[in-house]
Amino acid sequence: KTPPPPPFNANIALILSRQAKAIGDFDFDAVFISKEASDNNIYRRGGGSAFPLFCLV
Repeated sequence: KTPPPPPFNANIALILSRQAKAIGDFDFDAVFISKEASDNNIYRRGGGSAFPLFCLV
């Protein structure tokens, strides 16, 4: 069985800041997309929550 074409064969995650209100601005800019393993403290005011977008076993 062949894998699906990109981007569906990649495990990527949406990472959101847990401390979004601590930024102090109306623009929400604490969002990251990663295809690699990420540090638990990715944002300077605290860690992020990772949500997998594609997960192939």
